[in-house]
Amino acid sequence: MNRYARTSVIAAGRSLGTSFTTSIIRNEIDRGTIEVEEYTMKEGDRLDHIAAKKLGNAKHWWIIAACSNIGWGMQVPTGTRILVPISLDRIKLIIGE
Repeated sequence: MNRYARTSVIAAGRSLGTSFTTSIIRNEIDRGTIEVEEYTMKEGDRLDHIAAKKLGNAKHWWIIAACSNIGWGMQVPTGTRILVPISLDRIKLIIGE
């Protein structure tokens, strides 16, 4: 699946609605089961670039968006504080990857 695909199928054919997945991820962050680090967006930053650098794969941009509760745009204003998961282990369990 590429980032422009219009599908709700994520990981191994499991279908998850975006608002459903986002709320699960946010609840797990609130419980402390997903560790995150704070990052402040700089000029020219995009979520897919940050995902590639911090998570090892640009396709995980949506995970940063879900953690940060900022919607689905990849371009986020300079100065915005986002949350980046330290590990994808717990998130992979949630989404079935």
